[in-house]
Amino acid sequence: MQDNNLFRYSLEQKILPNSFYAGKEDFLYSILEKNGKFFSDIITLFAPPESTIYNEKDFEVTAKHLSYREDDEVKKKLYLVIVDMPQPEEVLLCRRLYFCYEENSKSAKYYTSELALSGDYLICSVNKNGIRNNYGKAPQDLELEFRKVGNMFLKKLIGKD
Repeated sequence: MQDNNLFRYSLEQKILPNSFYAGKEDFLYSILEKNGKFFSDIITLFAPPESTIYNEKDFEVTAKHLSYREDDEVKKKLYLVIVDMPQPEEVLLCRRLYFCYEENSKSAKYYTSELALSGDYLICSVNKNGIRNNYGKAPQDLELEFRKVGNMFLKKLIGKD
């Protein structure tokens, strides 16, 4: 892996999930406040000098808010911040990042859609201890991928995963 891609891998698989789990709401607020500039600033500040420099327009940040009522007393307030990344150039780099957060329980989960050796994309996650999980092939359609990740997070919250 080239140095610039190794940095990007470290960013996507270590730095961002660690920062997210440590700061949750504040971290999400920073992303939403700065949008793509949040990511381009990190890369500009910390990437090796020969790295590809991205600008804020290379990252698209979308926030989704979902509510789920399991019964009349339980209501989950789900927040999903989706980041479309620049096209991955190597295996294990991500096309999309998902920062999932539930307000009442403070539960959080970080998911990725990352390039596989086959050329397909896999849905994976990194937990707060840095352990990676692979959930298999991602749908080609990005809206279906978002729904799959959202459902996985919801199942985790209600204890059905």
